[in-house]
Amino acid sequence: MKEVAYVGLAFGVFGVILMITSAFLADDSLNPCSDDLNANALEECEDDRMSKARSSVFYDDIGYPLLIFSLVLMIGSNRLQDK
Repeated sequence: MKEVAYVGLAFGVFGVILMITSAFLADDSLNPCSDDLNANALEECEDDRMSKARSSVFYDDIGYPLLIFSLVLMIGSNRLQDK
């Protein structure tokens, strides 16, 4: 059962990494584009900001359930090991 707990720990670490990455992407997506850009560069900048915002939401949506799943997996394997 120790192996199951280690797998749960790996899932938890991965979930936390996703949530930390999400925070950095959300911060990057809030930076405004420069006003002195031409139309193509401004559109590219806006697309990049929206892409970072969507990735941030996606990583949050995946990270939290993965972290909860890993906690349940580690607690469950600990309980089964005690019996």
